[in-house]
Amino acid sequence: MGVLERQEKEQAIIRAAEEVFFSKGFHNAKMEEVAAKAGLSKGLLYFYFSSKEDLLMAITYKAFELIISTYQKILSSMQDKTGKEKVLAVMQAYTEFSKKHFYYHEAILNYMSGIRLSIRQQKEGEQGVLNTETIRESHYYRKIKAIHNQPVSMVISIIKEGIQDGSIRNTQKPQMIYVTLWAIIIGYVKLNISMGDQDTTIYHVNPDSWQAYLFHIADHILSTP
Repeated sequence: MGVLERQEKEQAIIRAAEEVFFSKGFHNAKMEEVAAKAGLSKGLLYFYFSSKEDLLMAITYKAFELIISTYQKILSSMQDKTGKEKVLAVMQAYTEFSKKHFYYHEAILNYMSGIRLSIRQQKEGEQGVLNTETIRESHYYRKIKAIHNQPVSMVISIIKEGIQDGSIRNTQKPQMIYVTLWAIIIGYVKLNISMGDQDTTIYHVNPDSWQAYLFHIADHILSTP
């Protein structure tokens, strides 16, 4: 089997795993269901992916690649803009990413919280929420580790750019500014989940007005010394 053919087969399996995982949940999904969706025998599926965690890491890597590519496209189109404009544009892009690619967004957050928590728990001799041994064996996990800090580094870099060009007047460390803005966006995304297809949240807040207000706050954080 050629390299290209193998890559195409792996991508087809990953797409099948997404359908199964996203519809049933990772813990409820079974490898035979993924195999059936991909049109393979279970044995052949294991030839390509050694475990369910391996497939989860493949999906998570795909999610990281997509958000990094999204940021890169935004920034390449804004080379003549200020640092503050770029930060707000990236925040907007992330918000839209979380809506359009909800499950990829969740995969990223689960990696940053659940998987790291499981590894820490295992180091401390506790039972983690995921099988960390099979996660570590996944070459996709190693690929994620090589890029998982890129989204953060990209935003911190443009915050520094904004401080240098004077468009960001906040005197806190760029890292402090970043985590504050990140908390705002993640809080919005998580609370927004409760709305479903409704026009208002359980707190009777219009989501569009709420989002506009959050970006007003973000602009204030960036602009205020």
